[in-house]
Amino acid sequence: MAKHDKLNKAFREMRKRGLLAYQSFMCCTTCGGAEIANKISKLLEEGKRTRESITGCCFYHKQETERRDRGSSFMLQYGSVEVHGIDGDVGLPTEDVGKIVCECLESADVEYHWNGDPNRCVEVLSW
Repeated sequence: MAKHDKLNKAFREMRKRGLLAYQSFMCCTTCGGAEIANKISKLLEEGKRTRESITGCCFYHKQETERRDRGSSFMLQYGSVEVHGIDGDVGLPTEDVGKIVCECLESADVEYHWNGDPNRCVEVLSW
């Protein structure tokens, strides 16, 4: 099995379940969140996705990639997305998005920790 096959499988499953899910995405949490909001806005404007087809987002940024590559645990950001010009967030409530992320990690046999708190990241322990 290749180095990140399980992790790649989990992220493919997240995308199948309607999440915008990215690995090693942008430089930090702030830039990642802003770019996902821009991507959602563009997808909606171009008619490539409907608001209802987007369940939320999940990503880890390049700083977390460095932790992953050192063999350390790393954090996943997830949740619904606030998009400029659209009333209300796009996606399910953040807690529900976290549950989907964990289900996808579990189905791919990726070890993680999350206490169910929507204000806490999901920590990937081994992949």
